[in-house]
Amino acid sequence: MRKNKFASHVAKVTGFSALMHRIQLRRRPLRVITYHSILSSESLYHQLCMLKDLRFFPLAVEDFLTTQWHRNQEGIPLLVTFDDGTEDHLRHGVPALEKAGMKGIFFIIADRVGRKGYMQAHHLRELAAAGHLVGSHSFTHPRFSAINRDEMKKELVDSRKLLEDMTGKPVETFAFPYGRLGDFNFAAVEEVFSAGYKFCFSAVRGWNQNPGAGSFLFRDSLQPEWSKNETAFFMSGAAQFVYHGMVKVRDLSMSVMPLGFEYAFYPRWRGVARLLIALTGLVDLPARVRFQRALKELKKNRVEVLVDIGTGLGLFPFYVVRRRFAKKAMGIEINPEAVVQAREVARRLENIRVHFEEKDIEKDALGYGFADCVVCLETLQYMQDPFEALNRMVALLTDGGLLLLRFHEKDVRDRDLFRRNTVSGEEVAEHLKTQGMTIYTFQRGPGRVMRSLFQMFDASLKFRPLLLLYPLMVAFSRFLPYGNAGEYVFIKARKKS
Repeated sequence: MRKNKFASHVAKVTGFSALMHRIQLRRRPLRVITYHSILSSESLYHQLCMLKDLRFFPLAVEDFLTTQWHRNQEGIPLLVTFDDGTEDHLRHGVPALEKAGMKGIFFIIADRVGRKGYMQAHHLRELAAAGHLVGSHSFTHPRFSAINRDEMKKELVDSRKLLEDMTGKPVETFAFPYGRLGDFNFAAVEEVFSAGYKFCFSAVRGWNQNPGAGSFLFRDSLQPEWSKNETAFFMSGAAQFVYHGMVKVRDLSMSVMPLGFEYAFYPRWRGVARLLIALTGLVDLPARVRFQRALKELKKNRVEVLVDIGTGLGLFPFYVVRRRFAKKAMGIEINPEAVVQAREVARRLENIRVHFEEKDIEKDALGYGFADCVVCLETLQYMQDPFEALNRMVALLTDGGLLLLRFHEKDVRDRDLFRRNTVSGEEVAEHLKTQGMTIYTFQRGPGRVMRSLFQMFDASLKFRPLLLLYPLMVAFSRFLPYGNAGEYVFIKARKKS
């Protein structure tokens, strides 16, 4: 790409690549490179020789697995990997490695072994017998941020078993399909190590400082056709410095974005509306008002892990993580279409700290004692058994965990769709006390006031001139309470230690 050539030329002329390479030589991190399509064994061999000239030494895969290599070697250890298991890796990659005196790790898509254009089972046995490692690249190559935990386990376990049967050797390494930020999440990383893998590889550029067993590793994707300047730019660490610097700037700019900024990343928005939402966040005013009370509490009580029950399109989890009110957030939603859209936004934002699960809180297993805060905003009144739902929310909390509830006491808006009779605030508070919770806040507020104003909001999505009403709506929404109908109750409670 032209921008890579320009950046590499500037880095060389200014001496930035040389400076970063000196720093790298002092720290001696493990560098992992990966290749996909290889057109010529000569070009790959030529690039591997360039890396040796830059004082990268080839790391034997046996030394990598023992994790003791960094104590007794000179230069920068280098590990070569190949993704997908295509025939060109066998035709061009293996000869180049042998000529350079290297061994590699070949990450295989298990379901594609034997297909046209991919390696056969006997090829994998030959690779393993020659001293190369065979790793898993999943069973069907899905984007792990778009599948649930059960599907993740199936991909991880089935691919490992099939590859071990083919090679007769243990498979201890895994590489995420696609592998960029947003293509996987922290739940996927947990599942990788739970499935028995020792090393988990991404496609995120970076250094790996003294990794051991159970490590998450960065990899740099290279093109064999790159010039020496381009290769040095990426492998010296200069590109990583620029890349991570841009990520930091982006995170800083996003941290001050207004509530609703994430909506600009949904496919439904186009043109003027998309630009307006990206710049101002002026969208979804009912949710904006519902969140205000909970956001005030989270601003005072920042947490590690937050769970949002009935997350919808995920606006609340995105916002609390972006504003550093929570380090990680999980959104639980029963609507599969909403979960798919929320995951897509997480992928576009390259946000691995927000995770979404398609679950029914009244029926599905959710886990126990891992959340520092559980938030349920206007979802409790839709439960068939609100008290059982409350029990499950309390079970999610760690000792001292925070529970924030907002719900309607009387009837709800759509009587044909939802149950008519809801629990009272006093009943909820008493039930929480029986579950070992301490009530800190119990507040009521009127509804109905904003209903006509938000009907205007809905109309503005259809008639673009009404977008001019957004600032006025936002101004009103900061002072007037909102409810679907009837009165709403806000409860803040903590689980006793």
